[in-house]
Amino acid sequence: MDQFILIIGYLLSCSILFYLVFNFMDKMYERIWSKRIYLLTYIFCIILLSAVNSLQIPLLNLIISILMVNAIGEIMYVTDKKWHTLYNIAFILVAAFLEVVAIIGLNILYKFFGVKFHQIILIDVLNIMVSRILMIFGYRIVLYFFKKTAFSDLEKRQGILYFILPVFSIIYTYTLLVLLEGNNGYNENILVLLSIFGLIILNIFVMEVLEYISKSNKMKNKLKLFEQQSAMQYRYYENIENKYIQSRKILHDMKNHIQAIESLYKTSGDNEAKKYTSEIFHMIDELGYKKYISNKILNLILNDKIQLANQLGIEFKTDIDDVNLNFITDFDMTTIFGNLLDNAIEACKDLENNKIVRVRINQFHNFIIINIANTLNKHPNLHNGKLETTKNGHSGIGLSNVRKTVERYNGDLNIYFEGNRFEVNINMSDK
Repeated sequence: MDQFILIIGYLLSCSILFYLVFNFMDKMYERIWSKRIYLLTYIFCIILLSAVNSLQIPLLNLIISILMVNAIGEIMYVTDKKWHTLYNIAFILVAAFLEVVAIIGLNILYKFFGVKFHQIILIDVLNIMVSRILMIFGYRIVLYFFKKTAFSDLEKRQGILYFILPVFSIIYTYTLLVLLEGNNGYNENILVLLSIFGLIILNIFVMEVLEYISKSNKMKNKLKLFEQQSAMQYRYYENIENKYIQSRKILHDMKNHIQAIESLYKTSGDNEAKKYTSEIFHMIDELGYKKYISNKILNLILNDKIQLANQLGIEFKTDIDDVNLNFITDFDMTTIFGNLLDNAIEACKDLENNKIVRVRINQFHNFIIINIANTLNKHPNLHNGKLETTKNGHSGIGLSNVRKTVERYNGDLNIYFEGNRFEVNINMSDK
């Protein structure tokens, strides 16, 4: 009977393992065959590896697992031939490592609490199930390093749940088996096994829910940035229309302006005529769309934010080289400059005087240096080395999104503030 329970344990354990394997493959590669083929392969793999596990030869288990996972990747997915074998081996090695950690950790607990199981079957079941809970926990961490995805867009409270549930599950499983040890028969063992398996399914379900929440948060951030881009483009075209109307007025009055200049030359001399001419040139210059940099979306952002700053009485200074930033997507460009310039304008718009925002974009060899500075009236809040927003109704994720975006381009973001001056420095390579 114990052997039958152990076989059920192997089947449940392998079903969890290959669920994670196929989930990993789906995230890393592209499927080739129909869903039915993958379902049949999934069932076949569970039965085959369970049979191998029943031999209780750890090295054989590891070798067969590596061969099976690589065969799945080779036959059933479109893969990167250069890296997929390494990824697959790493996945199985991490799974094996977590299994060893589970066994060692449980043995430490047995000795620490003086627990002695009289039924060897309970030790085997506990080792198998705890290792699978750890595997579910470690799976997303491994996927993050390989794919830079998973739970990167979760809020702090949501992320904590991902850590708490596996810990609770291990404690619950351990406590349940300790309390029932010696007081349960065959049917009870089956029920315990199924209840623990259900707990593992709950871990997988929560993992999937958190992944969905992470994707939802990411889409919300994207939607917010798209709305920001749309608003800037709307203001841009509205501004063009207004300038077109103004230009028609100037052209309509051009004859009068020319006559006024001629009159000033005759009556008041060169100085008054030059002053009047300068005013006309200033009016014409204001109608133009200034080019600060060749990147179209960044030029749009700069024109939009400079116009906003002028409306708020903020002096906007620029020192911008014609740096090639086309390797940055329009979406990421809005994330970086839209957020930082909004923060800078927000910080100094209510100052009584010395309202300054400065943007510098320079290149030194292959390195691009971006510096955005502004004046402010009080120091920002720091918590655990991270900047916290002081704006009402803001979640404070803007700067965090900027940092993540910069890091995707292998760049660094640093914050400095001293006195009434706040700076954000970004260093990245164009290679």
